[in-house]
Amino acid sequence: MDRTIQPEIQPLKNFHIQTPVRTTLPNGIPLTVINAGEQEVVRMDVLFSGGRWQQSQKLQALFTNRMLREGTTKYTAATIAEKLDYYGSWLELSSSSEYAYITVYSLNKYLAKTLEVVESMIKEPLFPQKELQTILDTNIQQYLVNTSKVDFLAHRSLLKSLYGEQHPCGKIVMEEDYYTITPEVLREFYERHYHSGNCSIFLSGKVTDDIISRVTDIFGIPFGQYQLQMPKSSFPFAAIPEKRIFTEREDAMQSAVKMGCTTITREHPDYPKLRVLM
Repeated sequence: MDRTIQPEIQPLKNFHIQTPVRTTLPNGIPLTVINAGEQEVVRMDVLFSGGRWQQSQKLQALFTNRMLREGTTKYTAATIAEKLDYYGSWLELSSSSEYAYITVYSLNKYLAKTLEVVESMIKEPLFPQKELQTILDTNIQQYLVNTSKVDFLAHRSLLKSLYGEQHPCGKIVMEEDYYTITPEVLREFYERHYHSGNCSIFLSGKVTDDIISRVTDIFGIPFGQYQLQMPKSSFPFAAIPEKRIFTEREDAMQSAVKMGCTTITREHPDYPKLRVLM
């Protein structure tokens, strides 16, 4: 092999992306299925339009999602963890600028048992004060550690400079914001956004007719405040004109550099073309 000679560029052979099957549950929830697995494993993603764009105060969306596994009317936090572990299931809760995600990996033969736990988490969480306080304390300590890192500070400065302080992506979380989070704050956000009228479900892996039937039986019935229609919010960009921003931290032993810029939005006519190129 002569590494001084650039390899020839060749077209991909037998490149195929499977087209997902899109259906709708009886209550109107969009269901997308990608049946492309060989192992007896399935992944389910439940999405709610409830991220930072929809929250009325900082951290509300993040901790509402995070607290779903901390206790329901049927199961305690310990029981949820034990059951998922016993059935070999894996759960991930995450929140982005626009959506809240509940992702579950499960063996096909134990999906029914796993869905019982997931259903309770989604439909009847309790947001217990004791568990919430423990999570808040942990996150506050992590926040204090992060604020001593130049990389973390540089990233915050970049977001604030690109979007502006009034944009959801530019609002910087401070320590005092953690102390405003209460079970009532989270429950209010949950009731507004975690319902069948604001939900999408994705199934991938070895998806059988039985799995689709079980998901339909559990999530095909209206749940939550599904009559609520939340208006879609829009936020203008307010980038600062300066091209170089310097954020100083005393006693720092190193430096960090972050670069970024705004580009076309989703409303731009060329956005679909950009997604294809990416």
